[in-house]
Amino acid sequence: MPSSKKMAVLLNLLSFYVLGQAAKGHGDQYQEIIPGTVEADNSSMCGSPSSLNLTPDYDPKIWAYPPRCEHGDGGNACLYTSNSFAGGRGISMIMPPEIAGNVSKLPAFTEEGLLDAANREGDLPYDSKIIPGRGMGAVANRAIKKGERVTLFNPLVMIHVGSRGAAPADKMRSMQHQAIRQLGSEQQGLFLRQHGEFGGDEVEDIINTNSFAMGGVAGEDNTFVAIFPEVSRFNHDCRPNLEYTFDPSSLTQATYAARTIAPGTELTVSYINLISPRSERLYVLQGGWGFKCNCPHCSRSLEELDISDNYIQKFRSIWPNCGEIWSSESSCPLDDAMELTWLAKQERLDGQWIAMCYFQAAKAFKRAGLDSMASKYHQLAYDNTRILTFEL
Repeated sequence: MPSSKKMAVLLNLLSFYVLGQAAKGHGDQYQEIIPGTVEADNSSMCGSPSSLNLTPDYDPKIWAYPPRCEHGDGGNACLYTSNSFAGGRGISMIMPPEIAGNVSKLPAFTEEGLLDAANREGDLPYDSKIIPGRGMGAVANRAIKKGERVTLFNPLVMIHVGSRGAAPADKMRSMQHQAIRQLGSEQQGLFLRQHGEFGGDEVEDIINTNSFAMGGVAGEDNTFVAIFPEVSRFNHDCRPNLEYTFDPSSLTQATYAARTIAPGTELTVSYINLISPRSERLYVLQGGWGFKCNCPHCSRSLEELDISDNYIQKFRSIWPNCGEIWSSESSCPLDDAMELTWLAKQERLDGQWIAMCYFQAAKAFKRAGLDSMASKYHQLAYDNTRILTFEL
């Protein structure tokens, strides 16, 4: 049984949620705009008689305001805001009141100094620049080594997936506006400068465009959508040079270089499942984020795209035989593991994917009694990602 951290990583790799109008990703542009006015709903402001719902899990030492709660056929949703979280960065969370107590006991809220290394935008190895044809993006301002951590941030906003349907739509939109309004002015501006793709309510549009799915928070069944404004600057690429992971105990998202990155190179992440042929990638990106992908991998010749699609289909046909990465009963045949490794190299599936292929090869070599080859491929797995850990 994989650990909670590994389960969270598998959520990133293998599951792609449709949350509102967008899946788990974030916008393809970051626009420097003048922050709009966050809509106020004076009838349900925290502190009014109807919203002073002091649930058993409200801890005033952590949460800056009494929680505002909405009730509907889908359950209960309460808004909690901490302005002291992460050294004053702050966070607003919309979640069922019954899990708020467990959330407030997470190390992110209780361990002093745990987040000291997070949210340091001044130390980042990239600059925000206009990318022709792609809007605002992030460009490396120095060489970034393979495996180097590029960013480490806490979210500004987290919304429990179950809470999104708990209250009537107008009440949820009002609660989302209040979630932003209760943050500091700097954090409000940071949130509102993100790109919205779909139109309509500004705050909801930003959430739908820029949210990541973050699983295993205060329980393996708890999935949130989380907004990391700094990471929304990374444009999509079907063969990205960054990979990311979440730590549900510290509520941090980290990005790492999947390969060595030269100065002047745009930094990219993938919004979608990398193991998809071009037609699927274009369909998901157009429907979920409203753009036709023009990344280098999708812009190759038709002949090259056909070859790539054939490699992907072959990879997908073999993977079910080898997908039980951490199971002691995994029996991926050596030939399959080596073919997956070869296909991953051809497709430039850098980072986690090729590392998992190397690890399956290491396990297959070990079962065959070829310990030196098992050790070699085990090291290759370790060398190709900082997201996963592999134990033979």
